[in-house]
Amino acid sequence: MLKPGEIFVTKGTGRPGQGLKLNPEGAFFLGLAIEVERLSVVVVNLHDQIVSHEKVPLENSNDVPSVIRAAAKIVKEIVTKRFKNSPRIRGAGFTIPGMLSQDGIVRLAPLLKWKDVPFREELAKRIQIPIFIENDANAAALAEEFFLRSEMLV
Repeated sequence: MLKPGEIFVTKGTGRPGQGLKLNPEGAFFLGLAIEVERLSVVVVNLHDQIVSHEKVPLENSNDVPSVIRAAAKIVKEIVTKRFKNSPRIRGAGFTIPGMLSQDGIVRLAPLLKWKDVPFREELAKRIQIPIFIENDANAAALAEEFFLRSEMLV
């Protein structure tokens, strides 16, 4: 594997190429899992390294407005205080234990006792970064597949 700046020769014509490597601090992504009784929050960099992780207790996960306020508050704190409103925060992904529509509506989340909640729409009113929402089991399966493929590349 090439190190950053290491020169390599290609079989074609032209100038020798130079190896490139992503700067892990070039971008960050937030992951938030809405769970019964808590909100788990993680910040990862471009190398899939966890930069920070915390669990925020929820007083009542059945109370949709309070959960949305808590989620928006922690995202704003991370973006404004830890990252000083840096454009390097590229988005926030939320997982929810329930059935979701493609337009970000929580159709049914029995553990949270939510039904037909316009989650993405309500968050977008409070958060100024891209928002992604996925069912928690689907997100776990996607993450496992991603990490299995990553291990194969190494």
